[in-house]
Amino acid sequence: MELKKISEEFLHYLWRLKRFDQSNLTTTDGQAIMIMSGGILNHNAGPDFGQGKVRIENTTWAGNIEIHIKSSDWDKHKHQYDKAYDNVILHVVYEHDKDIRNSQGNTIPTLVIGNRIDQALYERYLLFKDNMDWIPCAQHIGSVDKDRVGLSMYQVLIERLENKMNRINDLYLKVDKDWNRLFYILTAKYLVGKVNAEAAEVLMLSIPYP
Repeated sequence: MELKKISEEFLHYLWRLKRFDQSNLTTTDGQAIMIMSGGILNHNAGPDFGQGKVRIENTTWAGNIEIHIKSSDWDKHKHQYDKAYDNVILHVVYEHDKDIRNSQGNTIPTLVIGNRIDQALYERYLLFKDNMDWIPCAQHIGSVDKDRVGLSMYQVLIERLENKMNRINDLYLKVDKDWNRLFYILTAKYLVGKVNAEAAEVLMLSIPYP
């Protein structure tokens, strides 16, 4: 697979749907990684995925995940000076060409997935991407077994509910299992919308509960 043809959009697709080999994952310095949650795709400014969770060796990290084609793109995009990227817990790249740091000088763990991608999957991705139909897969829907479609939809639903449940449970523990305070914080998060939800949570955790 030629590097020049790879796009960050494709890497986002792989990460969001976990469509790469996840066996024996390690950082570039040899630390074992387990992906607990890939996070939520960010359509606005800032890191690519928010609310991610990974375990590196024996430590669980929660925060943002940034994706690039090359590790050096981190510096190319000036993230090493941007405090908005200080909460990045994992840098996912197609190719690793240098170690990177955040604005505080801390090294960001890097996961390389360039050698974990199915070539056939990439070719199908390009086929759908270049398709001019309103729904690119429209001509192929009829060939998919209905039971498989139903099972896939059910699996996506379960994963979505599990992700929400895990995020709420983490917050529940942060507020010492106080259901009233948990409801108070969640209400604030949903009132401000997705873009400001994480900032609202940090703010509500930092002020006294009325």
